[in-house]
Amino acid sequence: MKQMIATILFALAVVAQTPEYGAAANAIKALRSVTTSGVQYRQLSDRVLEARVKADQDPTLDPKLKLALKYYEISENAWNLRIAPRDPQNYARSVVIGNKLLSAEYQTCKPIQEMIASAGKKPSPSVVAQLLAQRPNLLWSCAAALIAETEAKP
Repeated sequence: MKQMIATILFALAVVAQTPEYGAAANAIKALRSVTTSGVQYRQLSDRVLEARVKADQDPTLDPKLKLALKYYEISENAWNLRIAPRDPQNYARSVVIGNKLLSAEYQTCKPIQEMIASAGKKPSPSVVAQLLAQRPNLLWSCAAALIAETEAKP
């Protein structure tokens, strides 16, 4: 009897430590909900961190949802540039953000490509990041479209 109880307790402990694979997708979908209904920076930041933790625990997460999460993360990072304009680390952060936005991974986001094109011939990464800092919602629409594509799958 003691062996059976020990086995049950061990199984319960393993189940408690096993990540819920749908949790990451739900957290990313929740980001879509809050960004379409209005959100403050602090709320977005907390939700993005929560979604990242859940996504890191879910090896089965759809690649489109992973990309949508990256869009939310980069928009949150850019928004932070605007909130803390005197932070001495901002230039370095803006270069990182801008380089990501100029990479192939973001080429499918039409609003971002239009924003980059509006900046002139070949804007610097920091200029691109500062543009996004003024309109972080540009990436939210692309993330929402990626989420919708995953929901349309049979």
